[in-house]
Amino acid sequence: VLDDLYNRQNILSRVLMTAFAEALDLPKDTFVNMFDGTSSSSSNPNNDTNNNEDKEEGGDFGTIRLLYYPGMDSELVKDANVGISAHTDFEVFTLMHQSAPGLQFLPPKTHNTKPLEWIDAPVRPEEFVVIIGDALERITNGTLRATPHRVVQTSHPRWSIIRFNAFAPST
Repeated sequence: VLDDLYNRQNILSRVLMTAFAEALDLPKDTFVNMFDGTSSSSSNPNNDTNNNEDKEEGGDFGTIRLLYYPGMDSELVKDANVGISAHTDFEVFTLMHQSAPGLQFLPPKTHNTKPLEWIDAPVRPEEFVVIIGDALERITNGTLRATPHRVVQTSHPRWSIIRFNAFAPST
C-alpha cells in the first residue's frame, strides 16, 4: 500500500514540477530533470515528461512520513496550542494529506502583522495540500515563495501523510 502511494505521489510530484516550470515560462522539464537527476531533455528523446510511469533513468528524491498527533485534553490545548512551531520546509515542495484540522498557513501579506494571522488548511479527504519549500523559492529567485506553516494542538487525534520532494543532490 505504501509503495503504491509513494509511486502515485511520485507521478503527481512530476506533474506539479512540470506545472511550476510552465507557470514560470521555463521548459516544462526544467524541474523534473532536477528532481530525477537527468541533466537535459536529450535523455528523454520524446521530451515526454507527463508519462513518467515507465521512466527508468535517474531516480527520485522524495521522502514519505506518516505522522500521528494524539488528541490532547481540551484544557491542555488552550495552554500549549502549537504542536509544531512555525517553519518552512527545506525541500522543493511538500505534498500533505491530513485527516483532521491542525495545519495552518501564514499568508504572504500577513508576515509582518502583529499578531500573525494564521489560516487553517482545509481538510478534504480527496485532496493534498501543496506547500512550497525553500529550495523552490531559492531556485526561482523568490518568484515562488516558501510557505510558512505550523501545526496546532487539537483535542482530536490527527494523522497526516507527508511527502517531501527534493532535487537530486547533483542539482
